[in-house]
Amino acid sequence: MPVTIRLTKNFWLDEFLVSDKHPDLIRDAKLTNEEIDKLFYLSSFCLQPLRNKFGPCKINSGYRTKQLNAAIGGSSRSQHMLAEASDVVFPKSNLLDVYAHLTGEVKWPGEVILYKSRNFLHVSLPRLNVNMDHFIKE
Repeated sequence: MPVTIRLTKNFWLDEFLVSDKHPDLIRDAKLTNEEIDKLFYLSSFCLQPLRNKFGPCKINSGYRTKQLNAAIGGSSRSQHMLAEASDVVFPKSNLLDVYAHLTGEVKWPGEVILYKSRNFLHVSLPRLNVNMDHFIKE
């Protein structure tokens, strides 16, 4: 039986190893300690504070293998493949409020993209010497 790792009060490593359409491409993923650390930071400094303020959230896409990223048509430079990004939904909250909080009050230094028509928020860790976008996409 695999050992699951608690990253924060409400987030477990297994939650970042998901794919509704291609579970076989993520099921046996083996993350390095560095990748686990990155998910810990994303959880601790972005996702857990959002969960505390806006209530329950679900990770739709966290870490992606190269094969999974290709299968879903992800960017070849996706931070998901580096364990630096996550797509989340907040079923009991308005995503515009979550987005406004992250980009306004918090001034999150990583990327924040609100996908309105698909009803999820993409967040990523900041990267050195890279301008991180904050925008709303239909």
